[in-house]
Amino acid sequence: MVSMNNRYGIFSIFFLIILSACNKQEAVELPFPREKVVAILADVHVSEAALQPLFGEVKDSISKIYYQQIYEIHDIDSEQLKALMTTLKDHPKEMEAIYEEVIDEISRQKANISSAKESPEDEKIDTIDQSILKAKSERDSN
Repeated sequence: MVSMNNRYGIFSIFFLIILSACNKQEAVELPFPREKVVAILADVHVSEAALQPLFGEVKDSISKIYYQQIYEIHDIDSEQLKALMTTLKDHPKEMEAIYEEVIDEISRQKANISSAKESPEDEKIDTIDQSILKAKSERDSN
């Protein structure tokens, strides 16, 4: 017969084994290299941000165009993107780590855009564009 102390000992060992098995983080197998995942997700989020002010059919049409561009740029299809999103959803800690990299990538891209110098021709074009918009606005208000 097993004594009470042995039962607690066996139970404790069994409990520790189960607890350690639950805490083990298995390596997440991403469908693409990590760098590609970050680049894809950065483009997806920039596209989604650009779609925010749009509504209805316009939003749907532009969304299709943006996603088609993402598929072409990264040489993927919609099913592969869905599989990636499912993998990340199933592994929230990995998703959190990747999204930190995505935020860093978007910040880096934004900094590169901000630091790009405009040429004098670009400034002239901007001035012309503003003049045209102002003239249209004045015409529409009359």
